[in-house]
Amino acid sequence: THARVEADATNWVRGHTNGLAIYCTPVGGLVNGALGHSYAGLCDAEKEPAFLSHFKLGWQWYWAKDKVSDLEAEISQARTDLSEKEDLIDETEDEGVRATLREEIRNLERDLWDDERELYEARREEEHAAGMFIRQINTLEDRTLLGNPHIAAGFRRLGIALNQ
Repeated sequence: THARVEADATNWVRGHTNGLAIYCTPVGGLVNGALGHSYAGLCDAEKEPAFLSHFKLGWQWYWAKDKVSDLEAEISQARTDLSEKEDLIDETEDEGVRATLREEIRNLERDLWDDERELYEARREEEHAAGMFIRQINTLEDRTLLGNPHIAAGFRRLGIALNQ
C-alpha cells in the first residue's frame, strides 16, 4: 500500500511566489546565467528585462568557462595522441609507416598550436566575462538578496565568496 500525500496548494503557491521574487531579480539572473541554467520565461513583464540583461551577462561567463574547459580537454587529448604516435615511431622499423606517423605528428602539432592559441584567447574572454560579472555584482543597487541562502549557494557553486 502507498501512503497518499496531499499537496497544500496555498503553501505551494506562496513558495512559488517567494521563489520567483528571488529568481526574477538582477542577482538571480546573474547567478542562474553563470550556472548555465536555461530560462523558461517565468518572470513577469516588469521584472523580465532586468533579469534577462543580467542573465545574459552570467551566461556569457558560463559560456566562456565552458569553452576553456572544452579546449583544455581537446589539448589534453591531442597531447596524448601525439605521445602515442611518437611511441609508435620508436617501435616500428617500417619506413613507410614511420613517414606516415611523422606526417600525422606534424598535423597534430599544428592542430595543437592552433588549439593552444585559441585557448589563450578563450581564457582572455573568460577573464573579461568574469570581470564583468564581478563588476555587475559590485554595482547592484539592492544587495539584500546576496544574503539569501539560495543565492549564496549559487555563488558558492561559482567559487565566489561574497563580502556584503
